[in-house]
Amino acid sequence: MDKRMEVLEGAIDLHFHATPDLHDRLMDEMEIAREAREAGMRAVLSKAHYGINSSRMYYVSKAVPGIHTFGGVVLNPAVGGLNPSAVEAAIAFGGKQVWMPSIFSDAHIRHFKGTYGTMPGRVKWPEKGITILDHEGKLLPAVKEILDMIAQANIILGTSHCSAEESRILIDEAFRRGVKKILVTHPHNEVPDLSLEVQLEFARKGAYLEHCFLPTTPMFFNARMKDVVEVIRKAGPERCVLATDFGQVFNPSPVEAMRMFILSLMNQGITQEEIDIMVRKNPARLLGLD
Repeated sequence: MDKRMEVLEGAIDLHFHATPDLHDRLMDEMEIAREAREAGMRAVLSKAHYGINSSRMYYVSKAVPGIHTFGGVVLNPAVGGLNPSAVEAAIAFGGKQVWMPSIFSDAHIRHFKGTYGTMPGRVKWPEKGITILDHEGKLLPAVKEILDMIAQANIILGTSHCSAEESRILIDEAFRRGVKKILVTHPHNEVPDLSLEVQLEFARKGAYLEHCFLPTTPMFFNARMKDVVEVIRKAGPERCVLATDFGQVFNPSPVEAMRMFILSLMNQGITQEEIDIMVRKNPARLLGLD
């Protein structure tokens, strides 16, 4: 095996995108699972903006034995938004993460002014996005119910594309309600674009920071590799995980992206031991594989 590929042995990617989807994707979930297995990876978790995908992982796992494959649910309009019934179904199908709204969130639509991701003839783009807060700035009852379900199932809560303030309120309430696995979704992406101070605040509270390769790449350049390194150094690898957020047709495969991400961080001085914590130990703990 190419020594540059050995860095993927036992690695876990908690965030990639694949077909079937309503955005153009490079590969389907089975293809990504096969490539990940061949690279020696231990597990992958697929995020789908439209619909529950934890159920179809039954077929992916049967078609691609030898690697753990997981899905979950993103609380976007296609599943009824902040819908406890969708969460209940996703968990029953073996889902490992429940994400708050993503590209249909209020923060996302306000940032992109309702234009980014518009797909004429496929999905109606709402004029106003989904917020998890009521008019008084408190969590909606449905969100609290969902947090209780996540806590009981002991799976991952993903902050997704919530704003910094929404995420702060969400994280505090989630911990109060017994959620043990909170993952701050791609903090360097344009949404939520969390400052260093906010990331460290969330890490101190006990959340994990999901550092993705995507925002450091040319098409989505919103952070430099040294920005990621700075957070790892200040928050500690114990509070960080590495993921890709890849799957776009103009990018390499998620598996290749993970390899590139790891090697890039090591080139910046991140040690093999620190990589092991962020790409193997922490993700395995979040997925219940430890």
